[in-house]
Amino acid sequence: MKTVQMKSIFQIGRHVLQVFGNQGRWVVAVDGVLLRGWHSTSADAWSAGVAEVDRLGLASQVAEPALALAATRS
Repeated sequence: MKTVQMKSIFQIGRHVLQVFGNQGRWVVAVDGVLLRGWHSTSADAWSAGVAEVDRLGLASQVAEPALALAATRS
């Protein structure tokens, strides 16, 4: 018997979140990068992916003003 792997894709802002799973093990990728670990439900995997997207969004909000400030000092 072949195991079918489920895959869901979500667009969150400018990021792509992918949730993969079968047999009670779910993993998540953000922008094509697989996050570490696995989750017992698709909802837990999705939640971990959303948290990573939030982290990436916050990091870019911090980096963009810093880059703008550096450009004005040149």
